[in-house]
Amino acid sequence: GAGWDGRGGAEGGAGPGPAGGSDSGMKAIPGGGGAAGWQRAQEALRRQRISQQQQQQQQQQQQQQQQQQPQQRQQQQQQQQPQQLQQQQQQQQQQQLQF
Repeated sequence: GAGWDGRGGAEGGAGPGPAGGSDSGMKAIPGGGGAAGWQRAQEALRRQRISQQQQQQQQQQQQQQQQQQPQQRQQQQQQQQPQQLQQQQQQQQQQQLQF
């Protein structure tokens, strides 16, 4: 079963799985189904968010360095990392709002 509501026992999720919730519940996440698996999923999501915040902070630092450097070098870095460029544009807008 799905078991993502955390109500399932150690045997697996209580969700609408085959045969009323077999023990295939949350076995994809180490630690089994039920509340333990739910907690692990939440911790993994929280770690992802933290690492994303750290990446954004690093990109802000890179962006400040790039502003001091010649424009030609900025274009080279942006072509290599198009995804980073999008986030930098958003951060520039946020920084403008703060002033």
